[in-house]
Amino acid sequence: MAVGPYLATKHFLPKLQNGRQPTVANISSEFGCVTPNERGGFLGYRMAKAALNQQTKTSTDTKVIFLALEPGYIATRLTGWKGEDDMKTSVREMVDICRAR
Repeated sequence: MAVGPYLATKHFLPKLQNGRQPTVANISSEFGCVTPNERGGFLGYRMAKAALNQQTKTSTDTKVIFLALEPGYIATRLTGWKGEDDMKTSVREMVDICRAR
């Protein structure tokens, strides 16, 4: 899970750099933060999101804008179909953020 976004970005980076406003939007998570981590669990998922956040943070040497977007607490299989945020609203807000760049 951690290497896929890196390889995809690496593959498309030359094309992106020729764009008018090239942007890579990484869908991250609060679980990717090292602190705070009071809840524990989901180790593999947390490691993958931490790696994605590291990629986002350290990929500033190109002409491409890198964003780490956090969709909120959405009802998915990972959350046991519980959540506080609406998926359509979350996606719309993330798209708006990308368009604003």
